[in-house]
Amino acid sequence: MFSLSERLAMVKREIAGLANGKIQVVEFNSLLMDFAESQNASMIIRGLRAVADFEYEFQMAGMNQQLNDDIETVFLMADVSLQPIASRLVKEIARYGGSIDKFVTPAVAADVKRHLEGEAGA
Repeated sequence: MFSLSERLAMVKREIAGLANGKIQVVEFNSLLMDFAESQNASMIIRGLRAVADFEYEFQMAGMNQQLNDDIETVFLMADVSLQPIASRLVKEIARYGGSIDKFVTPAVAADVKRHLEGEAGA
């Protein structure tokens, strides 16, 4: 729905003020482990919503460990109330005129609405 530069700008806006500016949002176009190494990272944190996510992420963590076993992968489970939320479903709700206010911040809801209005006018 949004270009990479738009998504980066949205995430930067959403995290502004968190952790006293110690969180960086950057793009990369390489293997995750190569990027992690270039950043001297010792850990990768991945979010999980459901068991189905775990199967994929577990396989990915195993492959990443084969590439660099000095970098740990840590999984964080989403709160139960957030587990059914998926971006494709939120986009579908928005495309059919439903309210996505429960699922995204007010600024993101406005971005989505503006984007969809732009598609309709094109």
